[in-house]
Amino acid sequence: MEEHEVVASLVLQPVHGIGKERDDIAMSEAELLTSDELEMLTGRKTSAGQRRWLECEGWVFVRNASGRPIVGRWYARLKLAGVKPEPVAANEPDFSAIT
Repeated sequence: MEEHEVVASLVLQPVHGIGKERDDIAMSEAELLTSDELEMLTGRKTSAGQRRWLECEGWVFVRNASGRPIVGRWYARLKLAGVKPEPVAANEPDFSAIT
């Protein structure tokens, strides 16, 4: 199995039991890539190396309090599928029209 296939199998793993109590998968593991998945995706063991790779490749992520990059599973699925996920601007009323 090629490396990209391994990454895809990790990221695209099914999330079982959505909406039901789950003992086997914690919510954070279901919604976020795990440390092992980030290491496999980036090829880097350290958080700093993972952040550099993610930034160079144009991935959106946030840092947790310890500096670890946090990547959403759905974002990763879209990104690996070739879809360019873009943040959606919040719909706010146009108050400039009010006089």
